Amino acid sequence: MRIENLLLRVHTLPLLAAVLAANALAAEPYVHVVESGQTLIGIAQSLLQRPADWPQLQRINRIDDPRRLQPGQRLRIPLGLLRAAERSVEIVHLTGTLTVDGRVPAVGERLRRDATITVADGGGTLRFEDGTEVLLAARTRLRLQEVSQSPATQTYNHRLELEQGALEAHVPNADGGRRAVSVRARGAVLGVRGTRFRLAEGEGGRALRAEVTQGRVDVHGGAGRARPLEAGQGLHIVPGTRLGAPQALLPAPDLSALPAEFTRPELRLAFPALPGAARYRVTVSSDPEGRRPLQQQLSEQPVARFAGLPDGDYWVGARALAADGMEGLDALAPLRLAARPEAPFPQQPGEKSRAASTAFAWARVAEAVRYELRIGDDPGCGGTSATHPVADGDFPTLALAPGRYHWCVASVDRNGKRGPFSDPRMLDVLPPQAAVDRVETADGQMNFAWPGEAGQRFEFELARDAGFTDIAIRRQVDEARIALPTPPSGTYHVRVRATDSDGFTGAYSAPQRVEVPGGAPWWLLLLLLPAL
Repeated sequence: MRIENLLLRVHTLPLLAAVLAANALAAEPYVHVVESGQTLIGIAQSLLQRPADWPQLQRINRIDDPRRLQPGQRLRIPLGLLRAAERSVEIVHLTGTLTVDGRVPAVGERLRRDATITVADGGGTLRFEDGTEVLLAARTRLRLQEVSQSPATQTYNHRLELEQGALEAHVPNADGGRRAVSVRARGAVLGVRGTRFRLAEGEGGRALRAEVTQGRVDVHGGAGRARPLEAGQGLHIVPGTRLGAPQALLPAPDLSALPAEFTRPELRLAFPALPGAARYRVTVSSDPEGRRPLQQQLSEQPVARFAGLPDGDYWVGARALAADGMEGLDALAPLRLAARPEAPFPQQPGEKSRAASTAFAWARVAEAVRYELRIGDDPGCGGTSATHPVADGDFPTLALAPGRYHWCVASVDRNGKRGPFSDPRMLDVLPPQAAVDRVETADGQMNFAWPGEAGQRFEFELARDAGFTDIAIRRQVDEARIALPTPPSGTYHVRVRATDSDGFTGAYSAPQRVEVPGGAPWWLLLLLLPAL
């Protein structure tokens, strides 16, 4: 029979001693096969923690003469009497600030009995030689009272004292060996067989909260009575009072709708709310069982955000908390972060372009040595879109036919790795503003006209130079026409641009050259020519 006892001790020493003794004596004993010439006293000297306890072996095995044993005789020895060899505990994971007896340890360091571990912030994970792992939360202090193993039976014995804070224990099922783990705190004793459980101080530090997510725990209270705590149940333990009834833990949240891959540096994790949940604890870990937590958040809504994680594979864990603080079952889901090199932030164009060619620009990314611009009719900016390689800092200008497009841009680092594309942006390319195409004269005025659309307003410019730095006339008009007084003779240049009803202002039309000669009647010699 495989035996594995986990005792969670949280009350007085007499109660703990009684429960430990009862469990040790009730557990399947070690059986020693007597060899020729052995005596009971000699066996006690080689196997027992206290050789003077040999009379207990005599009584248990009903031996008349301790000096005369028969070869092949089978002696039953309680596990609690066997000698133990000291073992160590390894720090396998560390975030935040953790000290051991006042000093800062390193990951991989091994600790021995009587060490006191204090976690100020973040957390840490301890791994025992039998595979047991204990996760320590922030503001936790734990003392290793005993970490040993019996050479005779290979039974591990771990006694821990939780002085404050919270821990989570993962105790594997017995795999041919034996295991006894006890955690001392302030309120009860729990006997466990291969399990996962949590123990934490409640608000105010008086009550304790025990939660079992796998296996079974027998809770021994201050009144000496025990209550079974099955997987999926929790119990509040108040010193000096009788144990209450176990309560069902809230079910695990549903993480099935989370994306498998995230392409932005900030993770935003959202999942459906659970009835009865007052808060949610969400954790990102580096291992599939959630024993190497990297970041954690506690929020009132089923939403969490995490930043600062490098690209890689992670696991997100989530559990719901009831109003009384009892924490529910865990949900775990894998996720991949593939956000680097980061996508550039698009700057231009906006949603509309009204020009013969459209200029594209985006914020430059420090890791990027070049970029890839995609543009096409796919709303998702997918593979059917045309891809344009762009050198760093060389923003392209493209001649696009009128129509609706979707575009995005991605960074490429010096190793040739292309990061994710930016979110697609929609672009409506409209026909460019038509040039001024009519000039009429009447009553000493020049009347200019051009094509326009309903709801547009226009800006008209008449300049003395082709670069439009010497503006003779600038007017805002509500129609696609304007009447101006006759200007002095000379060469002029005209252009116009439109502002649509939605506020979008397009590019100027192609400039036209106007010749106003002197001497002769100007309206007879007025020319409207393209500006070359």
